[in-house]
Amino acid sequence: MRLAFGIAMLMLSLSALAAADFDLKLERGPHAVYMNWNLVDSLAEMYEAAGDKPRAVKNYRRSLELNAGNQNATEHLKVLEPQS
Repeated sequence: MRLAFGIAMLMLSLSALAAADFDLKLERGPHAVYMNWNLVDSLAEMYEAAGDKPRAVKNYRRSLELNAGNQNATEHLKVLEPQS
């Protein structure tokens, strides 16, 4: 899989297009990509940058399922889901 394309688009602030690229990769090979906590975390960051909060939260949670020590996901979820 060529993940560099999605990451490059994120760096160019084309977050919606980058998220779509990652989604396409998940459709083609979800088992390989969706089991990698770091890639799922990157996808969450792209959704967050694109303003898609529900998908960002879903992917940060999935990343934490795969790696409970992922501080990035923990910190982003604190912002996206502040406690009342």
